[in-house]
Amino acid sequence: MQDDGELVDRILHIEEMKEELQEIAHGEMTMGSPDGDLPLEIEEKFLEHVLAFERAEQATHKEVLARDGVVLPPPEALGDEELQQKLGEVIAALAYRRTFLTNTNHLSDRELYCCLYRDILDVEGPVLSPDGLTNCHIDLVSSGSEEDIALWLTYYADEQTRADWAKDFPDEEIPPHQDPPYDRDRHLPVPPPPPSPYDDPEVLNAWVDECRQRLSDRLETDGLGHAVIGEDPRSYAAGLACVWAVAPPDSPDTADWWAISGNLPTTYLPLAEAADPRTFLRLVGQQWRAAALDMESGTSPTDLIIAAPSDWTCTASSLRRDADMMDEWADDDEAWEAESGPGARG
Repeated sequence: MQDDGELVDRILHIEEMKEELQEIAHGEMTMGSPDGDLPLEIEEKFLEHVLAFERAEQATHKEVLARDGVVLPPPEALGDEELQQKLGEVIAALAYRRTFLTNTNHLSDRELYCCLYRDILDVEGPVLSPDGLTNCHIDLVSSGSEEDIALWLTYYADEQTRADWAKDFPDEEIPPHQDPPYDRDRHLPVPPPPPSPYDDPEVLNAWVDECRQRLSDRLETDGLGHAVIGEDPRSYAAGLACVWAVAPPDSPDTADWWAISGNLPTTYLPLAEAADPRTFLRLVGQQWRAAALDMESGTSPTDLIIAAPSDWTCTASSLRRDADMMDEWADDDEAWEAESGPGARG
């Protein structure tokens, strides 16, 4: 756990970055987590990435490609086979710079190369580091022009989206769907999955400590402040919740309750009802589904009071989703291989 000096340094660093971002945005940037409860370690790393993006050098894609050794001949100077090879080289070089193409299946190789050469690659933007976390997406039908909208509706929009579009714009004629003439998009490079901030042991440990504190506060509120919470969780889903063993004070090494805490409703049950933590999660899911059913029928839940009646419809849907996650978590053998907390703790 970080000491007071580290906490103060982190808060000051965050405020300095926010001030710099406000200066860059001329005071028009809005910052803050959706729930107002973003851990400081994650907020700091997020702002570091945003600031690195804003500080980045500006250049056109052509300029960056040239630096990376990619020569761009005009389309008319290339035969079909040469153009196909050059297009593959350009796509790979763009992906190296974390720039990715989408919705290209309506264009032939020559049409796509011409579009890139004569238009898209001349656009200026931040120079992205291959080792960075920011990606650039170039959608070939995203200009907002009538032509691009028609292409998107024709080749890429699914039936539900087309129906929604027709409802929202009843005076517009929706072109009939057509399968794209080319099959390129599924072979294009895609961004690597973003790293989780919880891969950082410091961030993970701080989050686990926060989950533990939430459970401690709940037990205190319920008159069980004397209970002993396990040093590490039995299992955890980073950013979601931790499962804990809770013991009586006279036998701190013997679990008497199972509990879950984090970004889900804090819930606990005695071992008499759930012999092991995986069974506990399944029972929690059942409890939440029952509460959701009560809310949907207009009945106050008997075992779980977490929302005002005016919010029951939304809360019921959320509880059902959370209950499904509990079942998936309980069934995930990898999440229970060690049944212990983060390996970096301690």
